[in-house]
Amino acid sequence: MYSDDDPQLSGPQTDAMSETERPRGGHHDDGRTLRYTRQLLSDNHHELRRADARANQVLGVAGAAAATALAVTPDGMLASLAGGWQWWGACALWFVAVTAAVIALLPRIGGASPQWQVSYFGDVARQEDLVESLHRTAEQPLSGAVSELRWTSSRVVFKYRLVRGAIVCLAAAGVLLGWMVL
Repeated sequence: MYSDDDPQLSGPQTDAMSETERPRGGHHDDGRTLRYTRQLLSDNHHELRRADARANQVLGVAGAAAATALAVTPDGMLASLAGGWQWWGACALWFVAVTAAVIALLPRIGGASPQWQVSYFGDVARQEDLVESLHRTAEQPLSGAVSELRWTSSRVVFKYRLVRGAIVCLAAAGVLLGWMVL
């Protein structure tokens, strides 16, 4: 959470507001909002890394589960009618889980920044007049930070939903395989 005492967020404080910190559109921005937004953005980047780590863990568990299932399932059981549907149901759930985890790991290639704004490397790559875009972004730093905050927040939620879905699918696949073996 934000605190005025946080050395990471505190910077030189002045009584006079700079041109970029003046209220715009009816909103009051004294620099604290920008610092807090940047802290939330930093938190989002941390959560993105955690979500990626969890997706990698799901892939590792899925690989180990597939190897274990293939090793312990008797050959005759796969061919039997009783074990067949559970096996193939578990395979389908495993495939959905792996697909969800891989989608969660896909790198960012887009964003929601306005055309003139530079908030991340993708914005830099698409700018025809990068110097002008950097100047415009520097004049309105809160706008860029808020745009990036919105995008990363939705990305974090998306990744965690995929990871959660992958875990549920793997658990259901395990139940089906356990039911088949018993």
